[in-house]
Formats: sequence, structure tokens, C-alpha cells
Amino acid sequence: GFKDRIASLVDVESVHKSCLTVVEDLTAPRPFEDLPVTRFGNRTRPFLKIQDGCNNFCAYCIIPYARGRSRSLAPQRVVQRVKNFKNQGYNEVVLCGINLGRYGSDLNPKTSLSSLIELIENQNAINRLRLSSIEPDRLSEGLIRQLSASENFCPHLHIPLQSGDDEVLKHMNRHYSSQFYADLIHHISSVMPDVAIGVDVLVGFPTENEKAFENTCNLIKDLPIAYLHVFPFSRQKGTRAETIKEEVRPEIIKKRCQYVRKLGDLKRRKFYERYVGSVQEVLIEGKRDRTTGHLKGFTRNYIPVLVRGEDELLQQLIQVRLSRIKNGRVFGQHQSSQ
Repeated sequence: GFKDRIASLVDVESVHKSCLTVVEDLTAPRPFEDLPVTRFGNRTRPFLKIQDGCNNFCAYCIIPYARGRSRSLAPQRVVQRVKNFKNQGYNEVVLCGINLGRYGSDLNPKTSLSSLIELIENQNAINRLRLSSIEPDRLSEGLIRQLSASENFCPHLHIPLQSGDDEVLKHMNRHYSSQFYADLIHHISSVMPDVAIGVDVLVGFPTENEKAFENTCNLIKDLPIAYLHVFPFSRQKGTRAETIKEEVRPEIIKKRCQYVRKLGDLKRRKFYERYVGSVQEVLIEGKRDRTTGHLKGFTRNYIPVLVRGEDELLQQLIQVRLSRIKNGRVFGQHQSSQ
């Protein structure tokens, strides 16, 4: 919380010729640290941080203690930043935050992520809008319907699960049940048939026994998702999980992670296969793929695609027919408008 005071702190330290220890009450209200990044090199999707901090206090997570309470960048500033990116030639912006779904709840007057997206769209601020990770309990029916009807929103949602076992979820201090999560994912998939849903899974939480792990795997198998991000549990000093006496042995955590990652590979492959033969809008990256030399880019629903083409297509939106999958990678053919 001291980024805006770094220069002045350095000046003070140089006068006193000694190290400074600066302590701040992270539970107190804090302003959003507005440190805009305007250039992203060869990246084609700028990441715009619009929210920071978190109020959830999940048992395994240090973020609320390290980053403080949720706070947001004012809507007018967000829209202006998005417009600036468009004026610089970017076709897509990713809105991100620690707990993105709580955007606007701290502002006066209060606003919401839904209202912000509507504001961005009404001002035609960007061609493609993508969201970073969003908590399942922040995906209201209104937001889901809004995203499904949007022409700018890229149908791609990353929704953390962490565990598919209700008892483990309680110990994690996650505010939903496995059934709630399953119903949510199936509902989103029915409303947005082309959506790519990514899922975080935390493996080896101290109270995760064999049955709990089995419940998580069974839930994942049944979900219409596109990919998994799998993380092994590690104790973070100062969190509630640090004090839990139970422990899953490291070799078991490693074995479980390997199994869940294989499930993720199967989900990813199945999702890619659905689109082989289809023509998709692809945003080409600013650099070629190192292995093949092909152009590389992403569809609206976050499928990475390799395609032959000239450098003039770099950082452009083009139409690509997805033709085949080889070694887990999707290849396509540029569909020229001529």
C-alpha cells in the first residue's frame, strides 16, 4: 500500500541513513493505487487492473492480509483507459482484479461490474472485452445474461472451484457448496454454449482425505469446462490453514495433482475438438510461435491457434478455420476475405 509513496520514503531514508520500517493497518479503508501501464510491448491483450484487495479471507490465502480490503478504480477512469488502449491499436482488453466480482462495492456511489461493462459497451470503447478470474458467488443471473448477450464480451470465464467436497469447502471458508458450483457451471454453459470455462483446483488441503479428493474428481468429470489450473496446497504463514493439524503427505499431493492435471488435459482436448472445422475470429499475437514459426493467436473463447501467414497479420483480427489438433496444439488456415 506504499507504491504512491516510494519516492518520498527513499528521500527520508537517504537523510536518516537508516532503514525504515513502515507499518499500515490493512483493515482500514484504502484508496485504489492507480499506477497506469500504457505500453505492453508485443502483447495484444493489455491487462487493466480495476480492482484490488479481497474481503473473503479464505483459510489458505494471505491476500486479504497482504493486500487489504476490496477497492476499485472509478468507472470513468476505467472507460478512459480502455479507450486509450483502443486508440493505441489494441483490439482486446482484459479487466482484472484480485476479486473482480466485487468491483464497485466500495465506491460512492456504489456500482458493479455489470454496470461497468454496460458503460464500456455503450461507449464502444473496445472490440473485445475479456474478464480475468471471477468468484462463483459473484456471478449473478443478471451478469450471466448480460455477458451472454454482449457483442464485445469474449465467451471465456475463469471460475475458481478449489475443491469439490463440501466439508473441505467449509474448512477453506469458501462460500458455496459443490452443488451450487455444479449448477452454476451447467447453467452458464447452457446460456453461453461456446463459453470456455477455466477452473482452479487446490489439491492437498489439510482436511482433504481420499473421499474428499474423489468427490472433487467426480465433480470435475461432470463439468462442461475447457481447462484446469491445478495448484498443490502449501501452508502460508499467518493464514487459518496454517493452524490446521491434519496434513496430506507431499507424495500424495504430488500424485493427486498429476491425476487432476490429466483430467484437465482430457477436458482441454475435448473442448478443442468441438471447434475443429469451424471458422473463428482469432486475434494474432505480436510474435510468432518459437517452435513452429507460425503466427499464433486466440479465438474469442480462448483457444490458442497456430496459423501460417505474413507478418502483416501480426496483432490483427483475422478469420481462421481450425483444421487439426497435433500434440495438443490447434492448427488453422487463414480465411482470406479476397
